[in-house]
Amino acid sequence: MSLEIEKLGVVVSDNALRDIIKNDKSFYKDDSFSRTEYEKFLLKSGITAPQFEANIAEQEKRRQSLSSLAG
Repeated sequence: MSLEIEKLGVVVSDNALRDIIKNDKSFYKDDSFSRTEYEKFLLKSGITAPQFEANIAEQEKRRQSLSSLAG
Protein backbone atom coordinates (compact mmCIF):
# COMPACT_ATOMS: atom_id res chain seq x y z
CA MET A 1 0.00 0.00 0.00
CA SER A 2 2.83 2.41 0.85
CA LEU A 3 4.31 1.90 -2.60
CA GLU A 4 0.97 2.70 -4.24
CA ILE A 5 0.63 5.85 -2.15
CA GLU A 6 4.15 6.91 -3.14
CA LYS A 7 3.55 6.00 -6.79
CA LEU A 8 0.33 8.04 -6.88
CA GLY A 9 2.08 10.96 -5.18
CA VAL A 10 -0.59 11.27 -2.49
CA VAL A 11 0.27 14.05 -0.05
CA VAL A 12 -1.61 15.40 2.96
CA SER A 13 -0.87 19.09 3.48
CA ASP A 14 -0.54 20.66 6.91
CA ASN A 15 -3.78 22.56 6.26
CA ALA A 16 -5.64 19.37 5.35
CA LEU A 17 -4.29 17.63 8.44
CA ARG A 18 -5.34 20.56 10.62
CA ASP A 19 -8.83 20.48 9.12
CA ILE A 20 -9.18 16.73 9.73
CA ILE A 21 -8.26 17.15 13.39
CA LYS A 22 -10.33 20.30 13.90
CA ASN A 23 -13.39 18.60 12.40
CA ASP A 24 -13.12 15.56 14.66
CA LYS A 25 -16.08 15.82 17.04
CA SER A 26 -14.10 13.91 19.68
CA PHE A 27 -12.20 17.12 20.33
CA TYR A 28 -15.25 19.38 20.57
CA LYS A 29 -16.54 21.13 23.63
CA ASP A 30 -19.46 23.55 23.52
CA ASP A 31 -19.90 22.95 19.78
CA SER A 32 -16.38 23.97 18.75
CA PHE A 33 -12.88 22.54 18.63
CA SER A 34 -11.17 22.51 22.01
CA ARG A 35 -7.39 22.38 22.15
CA THR A 36 -7.78 21.23 25.76
CA GLU A 37 -9.89 18.23 24.69
CA TYR A 38 -7.28 17.42 22.04
CA GLU A 39 -4.48 17.58 24.61
CA LYS A 40 -6.46 15.44 27.07
CA PHE A 41 -6.98 12.83 24.35
CA LEU A 42 -3.24 12.75 23.63
CA LEU A 43 -2.40 12.36 27.31
CA LYS A 44 -4.98 9.57 27.82
CA SER A 45 -3.73 7.80 24.72
CA GLY A 46 -0.08 8.11 25.71
CA ILE A 47 0.83 9.53 22.32
CA THR A 48 2.50 12.76 21.25
CA ALA A 49 0.90 15.23 18.87
CA PRO A 50 3.48 14.50 16.11
CA GLN A 51 2.86 10.74 16.43
CA PHE A 52 -0.91 11.20 16.31
CA GLU A 53 -0.71 13.61 13.38
CA ALA A 54 1.58 11.26 11.44
CA ASN A 55 -0.93 8.45 12.00
CA ILE A 56 -3.83 10.64 10.83
CA ALA A 57 -1.85 11.73 7.76
CA GLU A 58 -1.06 8.10 6.88
CA GLN A 59 -4.72 7.11 7.23
CA GLU A 60 -5.75 10.00 4.99
CA LYS A 61 -3.17 9.06 2.36
CA ARG A 62 -4.53 5.51 2.34
CA ARG A 63 -8.10 6.78 2.08
CA GLN A 64 -7.16 9.04 -0.83
CA SER A 65 -5.23 6.33 -2.65
CA LEU A 66 -8.07 3.84 -2.28
CA SER A 67 -10.51 6.44 -3.57
CA SER A 68 -8.22 7.12 -6.49
CA LEU A 69 -7.90 3.43 -7.32
CA ALA A 70 -11.63 2.85 -6.98
CA GLY A 71 -12.46 5.90 -9.11
